Parts: sequence; structure tokens; C-alpha cells
Amino acid sequence: ASDVAVAIAATLIGSVSIVMMLYYLVNWPDKDIRKYSYQVISSTISIFCAVLLFQTFNDLVEFYITEGHDIKFKVAVNFVHQLVWFSVLQLALAWISGCLCGSDEKRQVIIEDHESMEHVEMNMSCWGVLLAHMTGFAAINSWGTVQQTAFFKQSPFHALIVLPLALIGNVMLQRCTDTIR
Repeated sequence: ASDVAVAIAATLIGSVSIVMMLYYLVNWPDKDIRKYSYQVISSTISIFCAVLLFQTFNDLVEFYITEGHDIKFKVAVNFVHQLVWFSVLQLALAWISGCLCGSDEKRQVIIEDHESMEHVEMNMSCWGVLLAHMTGFAAINSWGTVQQTAFFKQSPFHALIVLPLALIGNVMLQRCTDTIR
């Protein structure tokens, strides 16, 4: 058999084995095993969806906005792109939680109604995980673009300087929104 045929066969056997393992775990007799299996599957699907969505939007930004421009313009646009996703995350969670659209009385009714509160928590978890990953990918993209500037690509040490800068920048952004909330 050719190398390609062996690779295809190994991929097929691996994929079927993983599906069988997941099926086994989600039908496990122990309730906790089933719960955590579903959580891992859900998180994995969310991450893949976030990768695809972010990559689509990033490709659109690159094609329509940054193509043909210098690296400084690309850095600025990528940071704006990161801020857009960060803002979408914050606003979506504020909206879903009822902080933006409701009165104190309405929020209190939701808190006291168990089903309404579960619905809010489920939506916040769903959209929070998806948008947080997209925001994280945008941050990776923007700080990675900083590493491509002339100063930071001089040496591996210069490229590593971006890491503490990214930490400081992202923590400052988080502190700003924490203060606003």
C-alpha cells in the first residue's frame, strides 16, 4: 500500500475510535462522567467554531482593509479588531445577563425564577465561551503582528519582549472594563 493509503486508513481508524470512545463516555453509567464528557465536547466544538468564525472575519479584514498597507497600519487595524471583539464580548454578556436592558425589578424576577436564571446562565456560558475564544484569537493575532515589526523581529529575545507587553496591555484592558462594570 502507498504512504497516502496508509495515512488515510490510519486517519479513518483514529476518527472511528475517537467517536466510539465519545459514545462510550456519554453513555457511561456514572452521571458525573456523562456531564463532564458533554462539557468537554461542548467546549471543543465551541473552540473550533470560534477558530472558524475568527478566521473568517480576520480574512475579511485583511482582504478589504490591510492588504497592501505597511506593518504599522496592520498593527493598528489588528488592535482595533481585537477591541471590537472585546467590546462585543462585554456587551453581549451585559445584554444576556440583563444589565443593559432591564430594570432592577426585572433582574430580581429573573434571579428568583429558577428556570429563567438557568436560561440566562446557559446563554452566558454559550456566548461567553465562544466570544472569549474569538477575543483571545484576536489578541494573539494583534500581538503576533507586533512581533512582525522591524524592532521585534531582530532576534528571538526581541520577539519575547512582546509577551510581557501583551500581558500588561490585556490586563489593563480587563481592569478598565472591570472598573466600568
